[in-house]
Amino acid sequence: MAKIVQFGGFRHVIFEKIKSRHLITTIDHGDVKVPLLSANSDSFYSFLPHFFGTDNVIVAHCQHGTKIKTVTKKSAERVYKADGLLYWYLPTDKKLQKIVASTTGDCPHLIIEISLKNFKIVGVVHSGWQGTLDNIAGQAINMLTNSKMKLSKKQINIGLWPGICQDCYEVGDEIREMFEKKYSHHILNYFRPINMGKSWKLSLAGIIRHQLKELGIKEKQIEQPDICPCCYEEDGQPLFFSNRRDDNDKEKRNGVLIKV
Repeated sequence: MAKIVQFGGFRHVIFEKIKSRHLITTIDHGDVKVPLLSANSDSFYSFLPHFFGTDNVIVAHCQHGTKIKTVTKKSAERVYKADGLLYWYLPTDKKLQKIVASTTGDCPHLIIEISLKNFKIVGVVHSGWQGTLDNIAGQAINMLTNSKMKLSKKQINIGLWPGICQDCYEVGDEIREMFEKKYSHHILNYFRPINMGKSWKLSLAGIIRHQLKELGIKEKQIEQPDICPCCYEEDGQPLFFSNRRDDNDKEKRNGVLIKV
């Protein structure tokens, strides 16, 4: 099961299914903003080489769309305007030391890993409500399984950072209608009516899991913690930044990172 652990005085979330070194940051690490190239938080950037063995980060600058970029050792950019990065690690990349990253306030993210002999793919995918509406998670899976490598869905492990929980995430009827038009009626099971049906509580993580399962990803391949960045607390204090909760600090971000 995914869990909160401590390393070097910092609390963070890790997934047991994901074998590559990775984490979801907490308030302990400070504000983690794109471009992740300068010290928004001195303590966080001094922490990176101790935890990952490198501070060489490439990051997806989320656009709230469905663009997923495939990157390799030859890719020169450090920041990509995209909602997902899939890094292909080849046998010839033995000395590669890089971290693939994204940032989040409340939105769900997927950490994706395929680890085979002498070959590995790791990735991060941001799936806010727009990305979930357009099934960016499914697009990421199809990019992997439709590649020349002929990868099997059975080889994929996913750490699903659920983002804001259904109890904390209220949306208007217009968003519900968008999902209803695009998907079959059963997708509405992830909307709970409030205010006499004038607004809705939405489970984005529930829809993402549904999308993955419809593609043939098994329940045992998906790991999801029961943690919401908006309402989760330890000792009466929030552990994660949240756009919905933090009216005065809406731009602060948690980091989603995995080492290649």
